[in-house]
Amino acid sequence: AGLPCPTGSAAVAGSTVADVEVNCAKDSFWNGTCRELIAQDIGRWFFDLGLAPWPKGRPPRFSMSPTATGVFRVEPQQAPA
Repeated sequence: AGLPCPTGSAAVAGSTVADVEVNCAKDSFWNGTCRELIAQDIGRWFFDLGLAPWPKGRPPRFSMSPTATGVFRVEPQQAPA
């Protein structure tokens, strides 16, 4: 199971990034071996927010919530103190 991704891609909306279409039709995303949504616009968003580069072994964490079928809102989570 997993979040709905019927077309093999998902639109990702963040508070400071325009919608980005990413590939979510890969088994590794759903089976937990590689839970990454990859797109250049997302990488730029990381840098714009000061989230990249990150310390080795401490990548930023995000919350992802569906807003419609195949559309998700992604927001950075606060790092634990």
